[in-house]
Amino acid sequence: FVKGIIYHHHGSQSAEMRYNIYDDRIEYKGKDTVIMVVGPDKLIKKIVIGDQTLVVELYEEKGKKALTYFIRQDSGKMTMLTKKTISLKPPQFGKPIEGDIPAKYVRMPDTHFYKIDNGPLVKILNTKKLIEELPDHKTEMETFVKKEKISANKPKELAQFSGYYNSLK
Repeated sequence: FVKGIIYHHHGSQSAEMRYNIYDDRIEYKGKDTVIMVVGPDKLIKKIVIGDQTLVVELYEEKGKKALTYFIRQDSGKMTMLTKKTISLKPPQFGKPIEGDIPAKYVRMPDTHFYKIDNGPLVKILNTKKLIEELPDHKTEMETFVKKEKISANKPKELAQFSGYYNSLK
């Protein structure tokens, strides 16, 4: 658990908290060390846990729409967001020599998204497609990506990308 602050429509609340990626919930210590749980809700403006800022956005996966937590990498006209995912690998029974292998949590690759102003979330596949989908400053961004060697798989580099894009007038 790390010191964090939940900013919501009534103000803010600080507590020791953590982000449970598998359940997509924030867990925090209440009075008498009781663990409280906060699911993604539009009433939450943002949650700051340590050096990470989480925001709630509408997310569509496999045809289903739901609110979910995203880690905000950078904000401005262009906002970069990262979705962390963990899956549960089922147990494997009766393996020769190894024996039974218990179920375990497996960290999946992060998925990165961007949005322009209050537009929809767009999944980032690669930097070339990202630049093509920008409404303006395409040539400046192409030059920046080549010069800085920006990768679409690295959150810090994507934050650099959006920071540079947001600095352009």
